Amino acid sequence: FDPIRPSIKRLDDILKFLENPALFINAGNRPPKALLLTGGSGNGKTFVASALHGSVNKQSILLGNNKFAFFSLTPDNFTGWGGAAVRELRSLARAYAPCIIFIDEFHNCNLQSSGNSALLSEFLTFLDDLDKENDPNKIVIMLAASNKPELLDQALYRAGRLGERIHLDNPTLEERALMLETFCKKSGVDPERMNLTHIARITERASRSAMNKICNDAAFSAKAQHRGITFDDFYEAVN
Repeated sequence: FDPIRPSIKRLDDILKFLENPALFINAGNRPPKALLLTGGSGNGKTFVASALHGSVNKQSILLGNNKFAFFSLTPDNFTGWGGAAVRELRSLARAYAPCIIFIDEFHNCNLQSSGNSALLSEFLTFLDDLDKENDPNKIVIMLAASNKPELLDQALYRAGRLGERIHLDNPTLEERALMLETFCKKSGVDPERMNLTHIARITERASRSAMNKICNDAAFSAKAQHRGITFDDFYEAVN
């Protein structure tokens, strides 16, 4: 989470809840049961979902709690199925709770009253039922990702549904510098020997995936020449 932590404080709150859910639930506090991840392509919506899953399970192992199942779905799981798709989703959540359900490209799931109204109705009922059981061992958290949230039906945004958003925009200068620094440390390169601030400045409109590609291209170039990564490798990868 570190390179994008300023953007996802709400997920940090969820992780704190999952450290001791009974403590929160007994006090009448629960995290949002569903979150909508928005932002342009390549800015880490899918990464955030998988990172949350990894963080939750790492935490669960340390605390001796149940591991969370993780289900990643696409619009193909919904189109053509109608309400049966959501009923199947409900059965899946009940059978594998505690779990995290991630639906990518959510705007393509045909969840509009002007489209498949039966499917929308079933899905809204599913969202409304997510937190009816106050059992810490049956928690279901749903994450939906969309780069076109304006296409979603407004009923999905009502309180208790997907009313809470986490927006992931292109990384800031500071975030780009942190991504480069993190990559250098993982690659065994001293960040102090690199002019990472300059690289961060000349990648102003780069998405998070573009920054990852720059790092990987720089590493590949250095590996092909049987040496460590240099500033020139990063510079050539940008250009």
